[in-house]
Amino acid sequence: MTRGPDLPFPAAGGGEALVNNRIHWFDGVDAKAQWDVDWYFVHDLGEPFAGWQNTKSVARMLEARTHFSTAFVDGLIYLSLVTGFVRHVML
Repeated sequence: MTRGPDLPFPAAGGGEALVNNRIHWFDGVDAKAQWDVDWYFVHDLGEPFAGWQNTKSVARMLEARTHFSTAFVDGLIYLSLVTGFVRHVML
């Protein structure tokens, strides 16, 4: 196993999916664990020098979440919105 690219910011609790050689990073919590954040970044492993691209304007969740599950099935990324936290409250 090889270490992947560092996120461009300190973060935790977000979801991740590897699709077509691209890492997708969703939401999470800020560096001080005070706020849920609605981030959506993509890193193309085939273009490593391009770095992380902010794609929040393309797709985003209605409300920021943390500690949820992700899966890639039949060409789609699924986020388990039944589990996780919203505003640090467990669902």
